[in-house]
Amino acid sequence: MKHKVFGKKAIAIISVLSLSISVFAGCSGNSGASGNKVMLDLGSIMPTSNTTATADNPEVIQASKYIAEAYERETGTKIEFATSYGRTISSTIEQTSEWYQHQMQTGNCPMIGFTSLNYFQDRDYYVVLDEYLEKPNPYVKAGQPGSVHWKDMFYDYVWEDGTIQNVKGEIVALPILLSAGTQTAVYYNKEIFEDTGVSLPNNWNDFKTIMSTVEGKGYESFQPYSETSSLRLYSWALSYSLTPNVLDWMRTTENESFNIDYDKDGKLTNMEVLRGVMEGKFDPRKAGPARAVYEEAYNYYSETLPVGWLGKDYKTNWTRGSLSMVEQGVWNIPMENSNTARKFEYGMFTTPIAGKDTFPEYSSELKYYNSFEEINCPVSVAFNIMKAGVSDSNGNIIQEKLDRAVDILMYLSTVENCSAIAEEKGGTIGAVKGSDYNHLIDNAKLGWKTQKFPKFSLSANWPTGYTSAQSSIINKSFEEWVNGTITSTKFYNTLYEAQKTGARSYITAFNIDTSDWKI
Repeated sequence: MKHKVFGKKAIAIISVLSLSISVFAGCSGNSGASGNKVMLDLGSIMPTSNTTATADNPEVIQASKYIAEAYERETGTKIEFATSYGRTISSTIEQTSEWYQHQMQTGNCPMIGFTSLNYFQDRDYYVVLDEYLEKPNPYVKAGQPGSVHWKDMFYDYVWEDGTIQNVKGEIVALPILLSAGTQTAVYYNKEIFEDTGVSLPNNWNDFKTIMSTVEGKGYESFQPYSETSSLRLYSWALSYSLTPNVLDWMRTTENESFNIDYDKDGKLTNMEVLRGVMEGKFDPRKAGPARAVYEEAYNYYSETLPVGWLGKDYKTNWTRGSLSMVEQGVWNIPMENSNTARKFEYGMFTTPIAGKDTFPEYSSELKYYNSFEEINCPVSVAFNIMKAGVSDSNGNIIQEKLDRAVDILMYLSTVENCSAIAEEKGGTIGAVKGSDYNHLIDNAKLGWKTQKFPKFSLSANWPTGYTSAQSSIINKSFEEWVNGTITSTKFYNTLYEAQKTGARSYITAFNIDTSDWKI
């Protein structure tokens, strides 16, 4: 589906905010009695303390503040943001987990939550949204998408994104922003590329060759995502480079030992991936796609990345022009543009995908979109309704609170409000039809919109340890393997047992019927 927003004239943020405040005057929402107060965790779109961009604080987020104020005027509901309760945007998954557990223990869980695209599914934190998405959005004019079914406001393909579903295929997160093209990108120094004669990569092996070439010319090669503070298996490299095309192969292969498209509908679901884990189709102890992926991940960390990569001062090296490439989210464009100390011109290319160049036996031919407008963009920011935030002290859901939470999400998801949010957040577009996008990606010098964007399904993801405890065990074991303190056999055995243990816990938590599975 084409995004109608592209080619649309940019909307000035002030006028958008003014519109979002005024357009709903006189509209009637679902809930929100005068004097009510609720707390929201909106993740990276919560208001920043700075209202003017500076070199030290280049990102300014104020749309959510103005939208909250307008909502209070409309409904009488006062919105507070989780940052006032110790929630930090740059926190790790572990820190986010601790914060939510503390808030739940103290009876102060946010009503709306941002949990890194449903990371805590095994804990049964989330309200299922499907029935509410079939209801009309009261903040939409009659005859407009969403006036009959809320769900109709959004680009159709977003509902297939596995990051907003639970394993049963139920919607547990509402998408607000999509990443413009891909979730992650590589920022590169154009001067170094010209000096060393390298070109943009077509695949994962090309990318590794670039690293080797620029290192041979005396440059630092590559910085993995800057917030990566430890060596771990479940990283951006695994999620966005090594596994998407292998999963596609597992969907289409005629080898029944590894095919996981159980219903033969041509699509993958996370339920099918879970079944594949339980039936041994991701067993790394035997030759197959899983072992090939983990061996490549091992080679990446032990041989491809520069020695001592975790301890290097990449920020300084990038700024002074000795570092060739940096891995970051597309959302980082505003921050990079504010780096006034950087004297070279940078460009961007899409995260390289491992195809037949890396996995000749376990990969499909890479396919690409014909144009930027055709891309099925991945969900970037999505919000959950937290069960603990709409329940009493005994865990019973209070309907009035739940209705208010739904109403807030309906208000946030209007075209005007999605546009205002997307305008501020670098590298994003609104998730609803007709919303605007952040126009920094239009800069021709970046070369972003003219990239070859790979085409693959977003409906299922490579299996983790399924619970945070088992994923931690796997990550620790992988670190030991790369550091040479355990053998590959030990790692494969540990991963297999941890993944199966986590999967069983997941099956129990969701009461999944496995009677026809071969386990």
